[in-house]
Amino acid sequence: MGNTVGSFGSLYLGVNNRAVRNLRNSLVLSSQQKSFIYGTMLGDGSIIGNQNNKQKNYRLQIAHSIKQKELVLWKYEILKKFVIKSPSYRKINNSLVFRTISHPQITEIYNFFYKNSKKVLPSNIEDILKDKLSLAVWFMDDGGIARYSGKIQGYYLNTQSFNLKENQKLVRLFEKAYGLKVYILKNKGNHRLYFGSQARNLFRQLIVDRIIPSLNYKIIGTQI
Repeated sequence: MGNTVGSFGSLYLGVNNRAVRNLRNSLVLSSQQKSFIYGTMLGDGSIIGNQNNKQKNYRLQIAHSIKQKELVLWKYEILKKFVIKSPSYRKINNSLVFRTISHPQITEIYNFFYKNSKKVLPSNIEDILKDKLSLAVWFMDDGGIARYSGKIQGYYLNTQSFNLKENQKLVRLFEKAYGLKVYILKNKGNHRLYFGSQARNLFRQLIVDRIIPSLNYKIIGTQI
């Protein structure tokens, strides 16, 4: 991918020069960007500190397999104003990666999602689940189809990074917000959510219009 660092190149290395500070101070996350970040933080997104550990704010990191190039580029476009270096290829794990600038609003989101440096279910999860863009982004990161005899039987949300109590809370909140009957299934010693026959159609309706074409195979079974 191309490099658009220019005079801000030092930002990506964690240097807090005047140009970077001015850029940071001029930016505010839109409601769409917040919804997107909440969704990807439930999924594959991570928030990290600066390399020199001298900055008090955090930055969002997006990383996906090269097979998900379209997803990475879509995410990049949403956050482009907050990103100095365009997505770069990592040969070691065949992935595409980009990071935002460090920013106070991303630090606020970090405080929702991390406890003792471990990702947890955020305290505002009930509000996040009511946001269909957040749900769609989460599904694009961590969702998938359950098939039997070639037919779609339901959908998975791979919530194995959350503990059993957190998964149980998600089940209750999905039912409260949408009337969805969601199950918890064991998976390799952990737990994930399953939207079966009683929930799959409504769940699909909630998010299908927000799924990018290259990931339609996750929700309707074919790629556009």
